[in-house]
Amino acid sequence: MSKAKMTFPSVPGDTPQQRFVNLVHHVFANPKAKTLDQQRASPKRAKQDERRDNSRMADTLQENIMTTILTRVREIAEKEGFDIVVTRGGKRIDSTENGVMGKYDFDKKLKGSKTVSEWIKERFERTFPGLSCEVLNADGTVAIGQTKLETVRSTYEE
Repeated sequence: MSKAKMTFPSVPGDTPQQRFVNLVHHVFANPKAKTLDQQRASPKRAKQDERRDNSRMADTLQENIMTTILTRVREIAEKEGFDIVVTRGGKRIDSTENGVMGKYDFDKKLKGSKTVSEWIKERFERTFPGLSCEVLNADGTVAIGQTKLETVRSTYEE
């Protein structure tokens, strides 16, 4: 199977949601070029492959549009070991909003020697541009930026 390089267009938009919607419009307006394998395949096989690809794209699109902030916050809490509150411009965002946050693509939690502010910059703000968050201790208080993640996680173990 051939490996094709993916390039991503510059996507206009002021918010992550606008950029996502504009990217989706771009993808649907400019269908991908056929690979050599697809060109050699029979018309019946090509149609099956196209149907499968469209189904996968629709599933991914549906997941991102229908996922609430609360669902992503729970996913992050399970992986990282602490709770967060999502903010935009310093104000908390309603956790029932859909389509604001994409997938959190980290398999493991960040090492405990890192600080809260490092986690926010390295993981959260890079994954969700335009958004920020507050990391919470188990008692609901906001953890300050210099606090080590191992300290925050230990409050949940007590």
